[in-house]
Amino acid sequence: MAQDVTLTELASALIASFEGPPPMNSQGLYIPFQNGGGAWTIGKGHTKGITASTPPATQAEVDEWFAEDQAPLFGFVGKLPLLEAAALVSFGFNCGLGALQDVLAGRGVVEHYCHDAKENVEPGLKTRRHLEAVLMALGQQMTSPHPQT
Repeated sequence: MAQDVTLTELASALIASFEGPPPMNSQGLYIPFQNGGGAWTIGKGHTKGITASTPPATQAEVDEWFAEDQAPLFGFVGKLPLLEAAALVSFGFNCGLGALQDVLAGRGVVEHYCHDAKENVEPGLKTRRHLEAVLMALGQQMTSPHPQT
């Protein structure tokens, strides 16, 4: 019997696969790095308050920030089918809540958000947006609601 996957689990797995492993020091602590847009980041994409001099973070800190960073996104996709919701959380996590709101309101298209901070098309973002769009389409074809987060 298949085990139900929650939106939180699926969205987290998508984000982890798209973002890749974050840099760590020799003690296994997460260290700040500049993301593709030039923002200082730590762990799984956390940027709020992060600078080059931010001290290394533990797994518990990174997990807490990740949960906090994802939380606002879930409120916007909670009633959508599981795959569509998870793809949109991945998109919103990468592009921001404003971009997610624009897409949900029909003012934007996921596939158009594939540029870096200098407006260059990034092949990796193009691939990520395509995969998110495919998952959204598959999710829309499914009729059963997803388990609670």
